Amino acid sequence: MESRSNQRLDRMLEFTYAYLDDIRLYRVNTNGTVERMRSGRAPAPADRVVAHRKPVFPLSFEPGERATLYLRVATHASMTLNGRLAPTFEFYEDSDQEYVWLALYFGVLVALGAYNFLLYSLFVFSFGVAASSMNGLGPLLLWPGLVGEWGNRILPTGYTLAAILAVMFARSFLNMRSIAPRWDQALSVIAICWWCATVLTLLVSVQDALRIMSAMGVLTTAFLITSGVAGVRYLIPAARIYLLAWLLLLVGAALLSVRNLGWIPSNFFTVYGLQVDSAIEMILLSFGLATRFNELKRQKGRGSAPVGVVASATRA
Repeated sequence: MESRSNQRLDRMLEFTYAYLDDIRLYRVNTNGTVERMRSGRAPAPADRVVAHRKPVFPLSFEPGERATLYLRVATHASMTLNGRLAPTFEFYEDSDQEYVWLALYFGVLVALGAYNFLLYSLFVFSFGVAASSMNGLGPLLLWPGLVGEWGNRILPTGYTLAAILAVMFARSFLNMRSIAPRWDQALSVIAICWWCATVLTLLVSVQDALRIMSAMGVLTTAFLITSGVAGVRYLIPAARIYLLAWLLLLVGAALLSVRNLGWIPSNFFTVYGLQVDSAIEMILLSFGLATRFNELKRQKGRGSAPVGVVASATRA
């Protein structure tokens, strides 16, 4: 790189994908000196060249200065190396805006989890922990001292646990036991298998744990959407809202997967699509819970709904 400006240039080299383990930048100056900088999830925040949720490297150039940059990247997950070289002030302005949106997102999760009932609250909590691990906020703010293998397991274990809770929530929300016993049995078997898979994410390598997470994510979404279609057929209250919520989450997950494969570029929608859609999904499910509970109370008041149906709405 060479500066053609007549003023000092201060830049930040930012990688937009936060889930990268170890990135080392070597700057070779024209006088032969070598500067070394390290970032990523592997080093603790205090050991990173910039304590940021993403891999970031500060670069400065005097007028006419030249330097050669080398990168060494090691990661157990997708090696997505989309980056940008931004002026320092612009980088921090954009970073502050991202933190505002992320704070809003996790604020929505906390509010929805506090408002709703047990299974749904646990689902929101586990999903939020996994999401904070993926976007770098968790390792930076919540568990800065937990680095290495166990820190990397938070993502797959958190998402697989969220998948189990989503299946258990679906059984309760749709009241499959009373209305569709075969569907209830199928979801019960899936939940048992998912518990075993979650335990496996703690025993196998991190790479295999991520593969288990990806497979469970696709299968769980397919099961939940299929159960939603069945709920609509059985005229279960709020089943349409439930189905729309999971379809939105499927879109966000698909965008993230396709972006990780390099088939589409990295931008706000592909990087944060899963989090945006998950927030909308959880808001819709909250409305669905309220709608279903009110409908079942109304039916109970007319004497047309069993007490167990209303009780299952409360457990959800």
